[in-house]
Amino acid sequence: MRDPAAVRAWGVAARPGGLPPPAGAGDLVAGGATIPEWSLRWIRSPRHLWRHTGDRALLRRALPVAERILTWFLPYRGPHGLVCHLPQWVPVDRAALHLADTSSVVNARWARALLEFAEMSGWTGDVGRAAFARA
Repeated sequence: MRDPAAVRAWGVAARPGGLPPPAGAGDLVAGGATIPEWSLRWIRSPRHLWRHTGDRALLRRALPVAERILTWFLPYRGPHGLVCHLPQWVPVDRAALHLADTSSVVNARWARALLEFAEMSGWTGDVGRAAFARA
């Protein structure tokens, strides 16, 4: 997602729970379905855009959306700190394991999203958000 308008539109479409819909148009948008893992991928988009364009204003607008996405995952962390028992569809892990326990792929994306969010927060001077992501 290298189009600034697409990054803004998808971020604005976030549902009250924090995650954007799984698609920009279609039946999935009208329903309540989400694909949590894809939301973690979205966090990379404003990062790439900033690195290629230097548009700090876009980055500042994207940080609250990224923070809502990351915060959405917090209740699903187990006692070990890993994300587990995610609701909805997690297509990255086709095995039934993710429904009963922990997905290494989702947790790798979660960790990367936290690191990239901390990095973006640092670029904008937002030390509070950077600290949240590094905690």
